[in-house]
Amino acid sequence: MLIAAAAANTSPWWGVPVIAGAFAILGVLATQMTTWLLDRRRSRREDLSRWHGDRRRSYAAYVAAMDEVYMRTSAYLTTLAQNNESAPARRSAALDAVRPANICRQDLFLLASKAVRDAADHLWWLPGEALGPPDTRSESQRDAAAFRSGYQERLEALLDAMRRELGADDGER
Repeated sequence: MLIAAAAANTSPWWGVPVIAGAFAILGVLATQMTTWLLDRRRSRREDLSRWHGDRRRSYAAYVAAMDEVYMRTSAYLTTLAQNNESAPARRSAALDAVRPANICRQDLFLLASKAVRDAADHLWWLPGEALGPPDTRSESQRDAAAFRSGYQERLEALLDAMRRELGADDGER
């Protein structure tokens, strides 16, 4: 009887290894799941920032090229308003600046989000309207002051879209 009572209080020989094995498997599964989640989060973060350097360079090149077009178009519109004889030469100089700007625009279109592409397009067409054939432009498209203010508004909209995309928007404006 004493032997039967002692046998009832002991666990089977295989119980401890089974429980230890189950906890080991659960530990491995928890570790693997945690590693997978952390890798997935890091991968998403890297994907978001992977193209930021290329985008920043492309955006800066486009803005610089458009500033050159802006300066030349503004000079053309000023000479046009003064009925200066050098207006055709100024128009030609402004049109010469359009080709490098278009190359930068195509580069921007490869990398940018839709919001940035739309703002860049909105800016792009303003000098085109001012540099069109003289007999097809309206009075407002020949006005240098209206061109300058329109350009500044559109440029600010483009820069805001670029900052938002790059995560550089500080929210203070």
